[in-house]
Amino acid sequence: VDGRVHENTRAKGDDSFISERPSKRRRSHRAHKPIRPGEKVAAKVPDASEEECWILASVVRYHSADEAYEVKDEDDETRIIRVKASEVLKLEPGLGDLEKGDEVLAIFPETTSFYRAKISKPPKKSGNPATQECIVKFVDDEDDTGRTPNRRVLSMYVVPIPQDNSSASEDSAPVENGDALKKGLITYSDMITHALKNYRTKRWFWLTV
Repeated sequence: VDGRVHENTRAKGDDSFISERPSKRRRSHRAHKPIRPGEKVAAKVPDASEEECWILASVVRYHSADEAYEVKDEDDETRIIRVKASEVLKLEPGLGDLEKGDEVLAIFPETTSFYRAKISKPPKKSGNPATQECIVKFVDDEDDTGRTPNRRVLSMYVVPIPQDNSSASEDSAPVENGDALKKGLITYSDMITHALKNYRTKRWFWLTV
C-alpha cells in the first residue's frame, strides 16, 4: 500500500453476501493475545458520521485494565485512536486456511481502508508469505460494463470478516474515515466510484511522469 487515497468507500451490508456458518478460523483469528507496539492491524473506528469503519493502523500500546488499544492511523500519524481489543485484527502474512469464495475484508489498492470482498484465488501455499498476493473481487466494484474485476492484494491485508459484522446493515457497514462523506458521497456505489477515480488518476500520473 504505497499511494493512499483519503476518500472513503463504504462496504455494502448485504446479509446474503456474508456466510452465517460457524468458522473456527474466524474465532482463532480473533482469539485475543496482546499485539505488540508497532505491529500492523485493521482497526474499527468511527468515521466523521459516526459510522463504523475499518482502517489500516499500527499499535501504539495496549491497556490491559480495560482491554483496549491505542492505535495510530497509517494515513495520519498524528491521529491516535483508542479501540476495544475485540475491534482490532492483527495483520499477518498468509491467509491461513481461507479459501476461494470466502468473504473477507481487504484493502482496496492505493487506499488504507478495508472493504468487503470475496476471494477469487488464494495465494499459493509455497513461497514467501510476506510477498504473497491474494486475488479478490470487491463488493459493488463493477466497471462500466457491469463486470467486477479481480484485484491483487497482499495476503497480509486480507482478513476474515469478524462475526459481529456478519449481519451488518448497509448503514453500519465498514467504511474508511476521510473526506468523502463530508462531500456528500453517502452511498457505497458513489464512494467506491470516487475512490476508483482517484486510483486511476494516480496510475495515469505514474505512467506519464
